[in-house]
Amino acid sequence: MFQAVVKAGCWFGATVNDPQSYSLVGCTVHPGFDFNDFELGKREELTKCYPQHQSLIEKMTRI
Repeated sequence: MFQAVVKAGCWFGATVNDPQSYSLVGCTVHPGFDFNDFELGKREELTKCYPQHQSLIEKMTRI
């Protein structure tokens, strides 16, 4: 099982290469989690900040 630590302030996501497969992504937070600090990445904003990753952003976002 692959596990990774994502530092605060970093974006993360998951995808699969085979459309017949799946991935399960969980996010455990520590210490406490406050939804006031949560931000869902928006395609347009992420593309403006990271234009070199536009194709990946489009693949990984819905909005």
